[in-house]
Amino acid sequence: MSIRVTDSYLSSILVGDLNRSLGRMLEQQRMAGVPDDELAAGVDLTPEKVAQIRAACRPNVALDTSSYEEGFALADVLSDPEAVLPLEALEQTALNQELDLALAQLSDRERKIIECYYGLGANPRMSLEAIGDSILLSRERVRQIRNRAFEKIRQCHQGKVLAEFLT
Repeated sequence: MSIRVTDSYLSSILVGDLNRSLGRMLEQQRMAGVPDDELAAGVDLTPEKVAQIRAACRPNVALDTSSYEEGFALADVLSDPEAVLPLEALEQTALNQELDLALAQLSDRERKIIECYYGLGANPRMSLEAIGDSILLSRERVRQIRNRAFEKIRQCHQGKVLAEFLT
C-alpha cells in the first residue's frame, strides 16, 4: 500500500517546518511574536500563505487536557450536564425491560397494584388506600396482594436480575 503526497502538500509541510524554525529564531531575537509579513519576507512567501500555514500548524488540544487555573478538563467545560450518558441510558433501558418481564409474571390485578403503588407506566403514584378505593378493595387487602406480588417477583428469574440492579 502506498500513499501519494502532492508536491504542494509536501512543500507546505517543509515550509511549515521552515516557518517554525525561522519564527522561533526571530521570536528569540525580538522576545515577541513575529508578524506574518516579516516571516513571509524571510521565506519568500505571501503573508496570506504564511497565515494559512500557521493556521494549519496550530497544535491540537486534547479534550482531557486540564487547564492550569481551575483544574477542569476541556471535556468538563464543553460537556452538557443535562445530557444522559450512554451507559446510563443503556442501564435504564435494560432495567425497564427486566421490570416489564418481571411484571409479566403477575396477574392483572397484582400488576395494576404494583404499577399504581410505584407510579410505573402512565399510572400516578398512589397510596394503598387510594388503590383500594379505585379497585374496590380494602387497604389491607391491597397490601396483601402487593406483598404476594413481591414474593412472586423475588422467586422468578427476573427478580434476581432486578436485585442485581440495586447492587
